Amino acid sequence: MTEPDPALRALIENRSGPLRALTATAHGHGSDLTALAEGEGGTVFVKAMRNRAGGRRASLLREIALAPYLPPLAPPLEWAETGETGGQHGWVVGAWTAVEGRPADLRPGSTDLDRVVGVVRRVGDLPVPDGAAEWAESRWDRFAPPTDVTAFRGQALLYTDWHPANLILGTDSTWLVDWSWPTVGAAYISPALLVVELVAAGHAPAEAEGVVAGCPSWYEAPPMALDAFADAHARMCRAAAGRRPGEAWLAAVARAAADWAAHRAGIPLPLS
Repeated sequence: MTEPDPALRALIENRSGPLRALTATAHGHGSDLTALAEGEGGTVFVKAMRNRAGGRRASLLREIALAPYLPPLAPPLEWAETGETGGQHGWVVGAWTAVEGRPADLRPGSTDLDRVVGVVRRVGDLPVPDGAAEWAESRWDRFAPPTDVTAFRGQALLYTDWHPANLILGTDSTWLVDWSWPTVGAAYISPALLVVELVAAGHAPAEAEGVVAGCPSWYEAPPMALDAFADAHARMCRAAAGRRPGEAWLAAVARAAADWAAHRAGIPLPLS
């Protein structure tokens, strides 16, 4: 990979010792750097952002703050470093234990689905960390009428990025990674977002709901709240796909979200 900024390399080596290798990962495009850093003590997964005010740095700081609450569901945070604020060379870096595994297979018939549902249930049991009062979920508010917005409120810690690559299946463990924007809201939102990913992977909407049906955060949710969220999420995904028309994965998620919303509304889907 391209040699990193010297200030960033120095921050990493302050904890790792001299780097033997720094290998960029395939995912993590929302960060300025995601890589496997091999130092004297072994290999860690590092994520870095420029130390400038804004949502991207805030996202990493939130992920670092949440890290102590997540193991063994997520790999533990090994260390975090913050360089100077502003300017060209300020950085925030977090390093997590590097784990080995493969992405989850969310397709119909996959033997991974039981393990994935187990992860969803564990997310529902996570405590809301101290200092999370400012993490209230509001991303769907502008895509719903004011009367529906209260259905999105709650006191549960939410995971909102159910990409298969974020579910890492090892031989004996399953990890949920990339907690880049945890929020606090209605508990059903986490499994609801997984439902959309399942539809995108080939499940019919009713089948996708059946996969998560055993999760308390799902079956305890008022059906009208699920209906309202499905509609708002479909609107959000359609808007995101419209802003970035060249990205096929956004279009696929938008179609899946629309299919799920139609299912919740009782609208028959067209025959494929």
